Amino acid sequence: MKSLIQHADIASVMQDINSRESNDKSFPSVSIIIPVHNSIEWIEECLVSVIDQTYVGRIQVSLYDDASNDGSDIMIHAWRSLFQQFGISTVASGRCWGYHQNNGQLLFCNIHDYHSCHAGGIGHGKNMATCQSTGSYLLFLDADDVMFPTRLEKQLQLAAKNPGAILGGCWKRLPAGSTEHYESWANVLEYERLWLEQFREVTVQMPTWCMSRSVYDALGGFVESPPGDGEVGIDYDCGLVQLIARTCPYLLFECHPVNHPSNMNPKSYLRTLLDPLHLGEDFIFFQSFLDSFGPINYDGGHSSIARAGTPENPTLMYRWSPESGTSRVSRRQLARIRVAAFERRILSQASWSHFSIWGAGRDSHVFFSELSKKAQSQVVAFVDLDSGKCGTAYTNHHCGTPTTIPIVHFKEFSEYLRKERAALNDSGSVPVVACVAKRRKGEGCAGDLESNIGTLGLLEGLSLWYCY
Repeated sequence: MKSLIQHADIASVMQDINSRESNDKSFPSVSIIIPVHNSIEWIEECLVSVIDQTYVGRIQVSLYDDASNDGSDIMIHAWRSLFQQFGISTVASGRCWGYHQNNGQLLFCNIHDYHSCHAGGIGHGKNMATCQSTGSYLLFLDADDVMFPTRLEKQLQLAAKNPGAILGGCWKRLPAGSTEHYESWANVLEYERLWLEQFREVTVQMPTWCMSRSVYDALGGFVESPPGDGEVGIDYDCGLVQLIARTCPYLLFECHPVNHPSNMNPKSYLRTLLDPLHLGEDFIFFQSFLDSFGPINYDGGHSSIARAGTPENPTLMYRWSPESGTSRVSRRQLARIRVAAFERRILSQASWSHFSIWGAGRDSHVFFSELSKKAQSQVVAFVDLDSGKCGTAYTNHHCGTPTTIPIVHFKEFSEYLRKERAALNDSGSVPVVACVAKRRKGEGCAGDLESNIGTLGLLEGLSLWYCY
């Protein structure tokens, strides 16, 4: 994977950028939040893209070095004076930084040994960079991504119309084609689907976020991993690590006595034990935001989620690698976040006092397992189309008394409900949460899943939600 701008070309690129006609106080001030962890290969092109912005309001760059050991800290220090030349204020600090005086001049130094200073993680880096910033709007930028020149301008225009929203942006992937299906799905979601797919995942991707400081402050920032766990790789093949896993199995399976780990691969259940260390900070923040600001924005006639740009005119070059933080969050951890949010916002409604789960496979079982006991008692049935499963029952043995739920064929579901005298809605059914993976498709495309669920006469967003 090569840099867009080779280091030798940085100087010539800088010469092509005219001094910014900026700092117009009639426009909102913006802090660009850039947490940095071992980003020496990409950070210069990232910072050049800040100088190239067309936005004429006041811009502040807030850099936080989260225990880099590749020279990123030196690069941050060098760029502070460059930003000053272009009328951009800068604030920078680091987890392992200290300062000393030299002839009255305050100079930074790295006061800790690299090996003893661990990174605080994704949430920590964003929180620290935000806390030291002062802009009325926050624009998040990963140190390995590159902004298109109009990103700030487009997102701040959108913010004026949606002041309490999370504002995302269309993006292009680096390297091109590395996540082609995901890229096409994310960039063509219509406004309605940004809302309707809120439980599936973050519908506007975190590296493109912009929001008012008041939104961030109201939510208290991002959750943080325990110190030392955020960006530190864990060697699951290490003999000592596997020994700990073998000798402490009930730390993992204290609520799952049936699935004793003695017959499991040590690496597999150790990964599950350490799942919470990769928290899914963006998904947690997104769901907390919808808890707090969804009702407020709805009552005020504003959008909670909006996206700037188009696939043809994106806001960001978004770099992908297998080591990215979002790639390391486990399916189970994402399910925990998803189910907890669904229970808070949907299952608390009177119309969902009884509901069914579409699907009787792995994802449906995980969804059910993560529900509270009260919410589990609200489940009427699993609905499926596999004749081999239908007519049987699913028994959940996790934590406490086993719970058994019938599995019903979707064509027989309405008749089943009448016989069971379940609480029916106006369509003669009960609400359904679909826990079958929904293929990412192009705009306007529908698949067999949607067609089959459509036979129940439910209304998506009221009596039907997709969660996978």
